[in-house]
Amino acid sequence: MSETWLKVGELARRTGLTVRTLHHWDELGLLQPSDRTDAGHRLYGEEQIIRLQHIVTLRTLGFALEEVGRVLEDPEWDLERALARQLEVLEDELARIESTHARLQRAYALVREAKPVEVTVFLDAIKETIDMEKYYTQEQLDQLARRREDIGEDGMARAQQDWADLYEALGEHMRAGTAPDDPALDPLASTYTRLIEAFTGGDSGIRDNLQKLYDEEGPQAASQGMVNPELFAYAGAMMAARSTSDGGKP
Repeated sequence: MSETWLKVGELARRTGLTVRTLHHWDELGLLQPSDRTDAGHRLYGEEQIIRLQHIVTLRTLGFALEEVGRVLEDPEWDLERALARQLEVLEDELARIESTHARLQRAYALVREAKPVEVTVFLDAIKETIDMEKYYTQEQLDQLARRREDIGEDGMARAQQDWADLYEALGEHMRAGTAPDDPALDPLASTYTRLIEAFTGGDSGIRDNLQKLYDEEGPQAASQGMVNPELFAYAGAMMAARSTSDGGKP
C-alpha cells in the first residue's frame, strides 16, 4: 500500500462514517490520528486506515466500543478470521433478505391474482407468515423458501392439489369404515410419506416443528381448512399402523 494521508473530512467521506464519529473515537483513544497539520487538522495514515477497518469489522460483529478497544490490543486477534466471520454474518443476512423477498413475492401474487381482493386473503397471508416464523427457525425458513423457489408456483399448486386429493380419498375410506391398518390404505400411506418428505426435504427438525405447529394450532387452522380433526386423526392412525416415524403434516 502506498503511503496515504487523509484529513478527517476526507476519511469520513471515503468511508461513509461521520466526522463526529471519528472525533469521538479519537477521544476514546480508539482511533487516534497519525499526525496533525500545522493548522491542527487530524491526519490519518495507512496504519490508522487498517485499524479503522478492524474497528468497523468488530462493530459489524456486534462488539461494543469498549470491547473493540480490548480486542484490538489482544495479540491473538486476527483480521482474517474476523473478516471470515463478517462474511458469515452478511451471508446469513442475505439469506434472510431472500426469504423475506420470497414472502413478498407470494403476497404480491395474492394481490395480483385476487379479483376482487378479499380481506381474508390478507388475513390468511399474515397468519401463514406469523405461523411460519413462530414455528420454524430462520435457517429452516430459508430451506423452505429455497425449496419453494426450486419447485416453483406450479409445483406448489400441484403439491396442494395432491394433499387435497389424498384427504378426499382418506375421507371416503373413513366414512366407509375402512380400518386404519387395512392394506387398501397402503397407497395413500405411501403418498402421505412422499408429500411429507417433499415438504421437509428429509429434515427431522422441520418435521418436528411441523408436528408442533399442528399440535398447538390444531389441524383445521394449521392446514388452512384442508383437514378437520377427525380426518386428521384417521390419517395419523393410518400412519401409526404402519409403524412409520413420519407423523408429519401437510
